[in-house]
This record gives sequence, C-alpha cells and structure tokens, in this order.
Amino acid sequence: DFKESRFGFKKIEKFRAKFLLESISDLKKNLKKLNISLIITHEDLGSSINKVVNKYQIDNIYLQREWTRDEIIQEKNIPNDVNLIRDFDQFMYSPNDVSEIYENIPRGFSNFRKKCEKLLTIRDILPCPKQLDIHNQIDEVFDVPSLPDLGFENFEVHEDSVFKFSGGENSGINRVKEYFFQYKNISKF
Repeated sequence: DFKESRFGFKKIEKFRAKFLLESISDLKKNLKKLNISLIITHEDLGSSINKVVNKYQIDNIYLQREWTRDEIIQEKNIPNDVNLIRDFDQFMYSPNDVSEIYENIPRGFSNFRKKCEKLLTIRDILPCPKQLDIHNQIDEVFDVPSLPDLGFENFEVHEDSVFKFSGGENSGINRVKEYFFQYKNISKF
C-alpha cells in the first residue's frame, strides 16, 4: 500500500499514512493500559500473519466485517485453521437495520439522516474490555513505524489544511464531542 502501484501512484500517501500511524500509536497506548500487546508489522500481510499466528498459537481473529474488494482479498491471507469472528462494529446504525427501511439509499445525506433518526435506534456499544493481568502481555515489543520507515518524509500539516485531523480513538472521540455536541454541526445540514 505504500509503494507505487501499477497505476503510477501509491494507495496510501503521506496524509493518510500519518493518520494511520497516529491511530496505531493511540491504539497501542490504550491497549497497554489494559495489558494487551499490539503486534505491529508493515511487512506483506500474507507472510507476516502466518508468522504471528504460528508463533503465538492464535486460534481466533476478531475483525470488522468488510465488503470491499481489497479488504476481502486481504482476508484470504489469514490461515484457514484460524476461526474468524466478524462483526459490523464500525457503524452508528447496523447495515441490517438500515436495509429494512431503505431499498435504495437516497443520495442526499440530510434525507437519509432524518429518516434514520426517526425510525432507527443506535445499538448499545460494547463496553471497554477490562484490564487483564500484567502477564497477558508478550515479551516482544513492537514499535510503530515512522513516516520515513514507510518511504515518506516527515512533514507538518498546515494549520489551514483540511487534513488537520489527528488519528486515534482519543482524537476521534474528541472530534465527535466537538462536532455533534459542542458546535451542534450535524443539525446544520
């Protein structure tokens, strides 16, 4: 994803790479508080996932359910003897619930939003996992790669840039609180 494709460009450029690295750093920090290790590699998924599954004797892999071509192709790299547990955990409304009220989702977001708000309820989120015993962590430490590790130069995002968002759960939660509740921007559209 970080190398030039046959089409002459990278699938992931510097802004997205920076956002992803910030997200991984935040995830690593939050998991560490729960005594959960994060295994990080930027090698080819096919070879790296097999190494990790074998080394740590992994039986189950939890992942969000995907439907897009590239993600489905990547899932085929996961060994067949591992139990995959997939869930739609990235949506405010379950796709199954939305499909019950829409045969064809309207193009305009405001109409879609208003109908969802009227007819659907947001499902309860899963609680944060409880902190595990300190011995749950593995001995090996995995560092988050840097932009130069991925073939990019370090850069600062201009203050007027539309890409000024920081990656990670904590930044995302702060952005949602600001956008929805502090400034009430969702009701302006």
